[in-house]
Amino acid sequence: MWRIARNPRRLPSGALAALLALGPLGLASPARADLPDLNQRALQWLRGRWASPVVCERDGDAHRTLRRLVISPAPRHVRPRADRLAFYGVEVESASRCTDAMGVAAPDVRGTLLLSLPGISRPDLAQADFQRALRQNGGFDFAIVSGRLRLTGWGDAPEPRIVDFAGGTIRARAVRRGSDAARILADLDGPRKLTLEVESPDGAETLSFQMVFYHSR
Repeated sequence: MWRIARNPRRLPSGALAALLALGPLGLASPARADLPDLNQRALQWLRGRWASPVVCERDGDAHRTLRRLVISPAPRHVRPRADRLAFYGVEVESASRCTDAMGVAAPDVRGTLLLSLPGISRPDLAQADFQRALRQNGGFDFAIVSGRLRLTGWGDAPEPRIVDFAGGTIRARAVRRGSDAARILADLDGPRKLTLEVESPDGAETLSFQMVFYHSR
């Protein structure tokens, strides 16, 4: 027969907390993994060093070169979690005009943007949501948290313009086989290829890039 002590000895608060953590059988409960949410998964998918082809005219001849873009994690204090998109411009001297491979005017772009995926998602469902978005949409629409870009034309173009893209949208999509972007990037080797569209909040400024992944970040 079990007897209940009338004056049980008190345990120190630290010891009591430790026993509670052990669970009913005295075994430590497994810690819950810090699962990434959909925003974190989408940001990780986007990260890396990217190259985008540009065709520039110089002395009457067309020269193909590459624009560099680098997407890396934003500083840890930024909330919600975000990526930092950096544009490094086109390194061409004395170009009279530059376009993308589709013939659309391509200014020299320099600066950085912070971007994040809007909305709230459950971490335990994030992987399924991530795969579904890739199947159905081929990518994600990110919100531009902050950032300005310096846009400079070529030749006798006017002075550079500083455009504030905060509140705008970045649309990132995987390049689909047989698309125009796939043909443009066909001779560039890389494990992944994306199209990236950067739009200002009022829709007045839109920048488009076909990109190939060449190094992780």
